[in-house]
Amino acid sequence: MHFVTTLQTLYKYIPPSDLAMMTIISLIVEIIRFVWHFMKTILLIEPCQQTQNKVSDIKMLVGQIMCLVKFESDPLLGATEAFFQQIMLNESSYTVMDICSLKRYVMSTIVGGATTIILIFTEI
Repeated sequence: MHFVTTLQTLYKYIPPSDLAMMTIISLIVEIIRFVWHFMKTILLIEPCQQTQNKVSDIKMLVGQIMCLVKFESDPLLGATEAFFQQIMLNESSYTVMDICSLKRYVMSTIVGGATTIILIFTEI
């Protein structure tokens, strides 16, 4: 929501030809505000994405270790199977009130939607 309102305010401050000093200051403030909201969202979503990437890497590595263990009597097999089951059952995901998952594609969807709305505003 902040992206849309900031972009809409930015569009409001872009005049057709001449720029007054207050308009330039307001434009700069709105650009800084947009960058602030963008960075705040990235700083929220990026650790969530990195955690999910690491968990999927661990799942793959444990699966490879399980494939390398050849004997049923090997104590490593039981430990890796138990760990693999725990990883599979305890799925790590970050959600907003169980509505949507916080991932990078959510961020790109938000920015794409805000950009689409500002393009619609510029065409009107």
